[in-house]
Amino acid sequence: TVNWSSPPRLLGPDDKVITPFLPRFQWQAVEGAKTYELQINTDSNFSPNLLYPSYKTSNTEFTPPTNMPNDKEYFWRVKATDQNGNETAWSVVRSVRIQWDLAPELLTPARNQIQLSYPLFSWKPVPGAEKYQLQIDNANEFKAGMLIADKEIYNVTTWAQPSWGTAPLTGDAYWRVRAIDANNNYTPWSETRRFRTDTTVAP
Repeated sequence: TVNWSSPPRLLGPDDKVITPFLPRFQWQAVEGAKTYELQINTDSNFSPNLLYPSYKTSNTEFTPPTNMPNDKEYFWRVKATDQNGNETAWSVVRSVRIQWDLAPELLTPARNQIQLSYPLFSWKPVPGAEKYQLQIDNANEFKAGMLIADKEIYNVTTWAQPSWGTAPLTGDAYWRVRAIDANNNYTPWSETRRFRTDTTVAP
């Protein structure tokens, strides 16, 4: 009697790990295995209604080709299949949380800077970002429809506002930025900075 049922032993990522990016899933090789099946689900019971596509590979590691929705917990498991179609039991179930929350770090203008004629907005790049959303407001409220600017900016980390029709020359304005990846996952907003425009340019 041949009892080929020992499931693969999972190697990485560790259980309950939190990572900003899609991890590489790894497991130990099973003697006699031809292929492995990796299942990923938001349900620990792997409900068919919530099941993401199963991935089959002849390797002992796999990274899904597309990103998954941000700020969710995913459960994963693996089983092996031999050349005759015999399958092992599923491995133990591990979870991983993908939490892409790397808020942009603002560079210019400096906090509370005054006497700005044409301020250049800049920030540090966020790994994994495809574009950025920049908002400028007269008040520190950022209400839709009331903004000076609400722009999506691709592949660059700078912005020069072309029109200041609603910005008070002697009043304060506020700005903030967040990053967006290729699947429209959003990071948290950056800090909010205040600045003041003027016809006189400060050194």
